[in-house]
Amino acid sequence: MPGKVHGGPDSPNQGRIGKIAAHKTYADVLAYVPPESPSYLVGMRLRWHGRNLAILGALMAGWGAWQAGWVSTWFWLGAAALLLGLVLWSKGRTRCAQAIAEPISKRPGMIVDRRSETAIRSWNGETVYFFTIEFEGGGVGEYRFEGRGASEDPYPSGMTGVAFLRGTELLEFRQIRV
Repeated sequence: MPGKVHGGPDSPNQGRIGKIAAHKTYADVLAYVPPESPSYLVGMRLRWHGRNLAILGALMAGWGAWQAGWVSTWFWLGAAALLLGLVLWSKGRTRCAQAIAEPISKRPGMIVDRRSETAIRSWNGETVYFFTIEFEGGGVGEYRFEGRGASEDPYPSGMTGVAFLRGTELLEFRQIRV
């Protein structure tokens, strides 16, 4: 029954979860590659901005040194931009590496419960969902899912399908109706 976390091999949800692997679309769903987490995308943006700022800083510093030598304001602004760009690039690389440190696991299961936490940061809000998923064999776990904005609804309780997991993060849940 959705909303109640039973778990274990004698759970009433195990009948439905067991039918997922026998479904005709199961192989197609397993072949699907989910999008990376928002944390990975933030890391990629940091890398992109850092690289561009470092290139701009190197050009500014080179031009300033060529025009007026080491005392040029352009040289020092360029050197600062180069340094900041390298720091941003390094932080982005680290964030990307942390986001993909664990392999993606694909497991049939059923969402039995969900909750959310919303935080307001300056002008923006951020919602993080926590889904409790029961898997084949009776294992139950809670997984974090970052909200994707107002245009994408989170998954409802009672939904069956395949969970694409990376550590304790739910990348995506593809529905298979059984």
